[in-house]
Amino acid sequence: MSSISIQLPKRRTAETSKLVASTAIYLPHLAYNPTRVSARIVVSWIASVVYMAVVSLVAAYDIVLTIRYANFLVQLEENPIGRWIMNLKHSTIYDIEVTPNIVPFIVLKVLGTILVIGVIVALIRWRAHIGHLVGLGVSCFQLGLAAYLTYC
Repeated sequence: MSSISIQLPKRRTAETSKLVASTAIYLPHLAYNPTRVSARIVVSWIASVVYMAVVSLVAAYDIVLTIRYANFLVQLEENPIGRWIMNLKHSTIYDIEVTPNIVPFIVLKVLGTILVIGVIVALIRWRAHIGHLVGLGVSCFQLGLAAYLTYC
């Protein structure tokens, strides 16, 4: 492992009033210079925050609508897997007469959102160009979902 040597400033000794070099401090080698941040890193960080904000805010909006219209989800929910999850308490076949149990549905939505955000962040850290493409695609899909939930 390589290291960087930083020389401490010279100091005067009391006896001779001559400059004497202090001992050096050895720091581990860093892959980047922390004092100079490039514009690419800043833009990547801002884009990552925007992706996370869009995905989480639209998911929160979807959960609010799920809670608000829980009594009507029998007619409104279009996802067959979501309908099946809400009906697990009653039977294995979707029953249109019972009130759906939305708690496991919401828990799985939250866990899925956390998983998606984690995957996007991991992709951006691993391969930034792939991660940003995935983050942009998921964010655009979420914005389309928000428009669909609001206007349709």
